Amino acid sequence: MLYQLIVGTKLNIVNFYGAVGYLDGKNQTDLLGTYRVSDGVFFSEEIENPFSITSETKGVMATVGANLSLGFFGLNANYTIGDFNSASLGMNFTF
Repeated sequence: MLYQLIVGTKLNIVNFYGAVGYLDGKNQTDLLGTYRVSDGVFFSEEIENPFSITSETKGVMATVGANLSLGFFGLNANYTIGDFNSASLGMNFTF
């Protein structure tokens, strides 16, 4: 689940936005089969059914971004700080 408070501007050419939120997630993957896991040259281990991977993430995150509108063409960019930092660039077309 992601809970966010998002604010932004509504200008003609360029818009800025930001968000603050809380992320809470859990993932479990179960695999069937035989897998060889190695750590470099010296260590190797064979794992058989069932092989299960569980991961959790939770915490506060923040996003800042901008959108530039040039007629029917637009560019956007944003950066998110959190458990997994990410940056994204995009372009869009409106008709």
